[in-house]
Amino acid sequence: ELTSIRELEERARQQHLESVHREKVLVRRLATKEQEMQEYVSQITELKASQAPGATALRSALLDPAVNLLLQRLRQELNSTRARLEETQNELSAWKFTPD
Repeated sequence: ELTSIRELEERARQQHLESVHREKVLVRRLATKEQEMQEYVSQITELKASQAPGATALRSALLDPAVNLLLQRLRQELNSTRARLEETQNELSAWKFTPD
């Protein structure tokens, strides 16, 4: 009976050691996965930051005289096109007008 108790105790110790070893391996894997996750999060934030132009980049673009000139010309062209559109629509509505 004493030998069977010692055998059971030895098996329990062996199982405990195996469990401790497995736990250590799993903790290492978990730490590695958490580190990878942190790296991915930092890469995502880096990509997001690089995709969206910042306020300073937009301000520097507006300070460029060539860009400003181009924007002014585009705005003038847009305004003249809008005026021509309105004039054409007025002519069309006048043409369709009937005294009936």
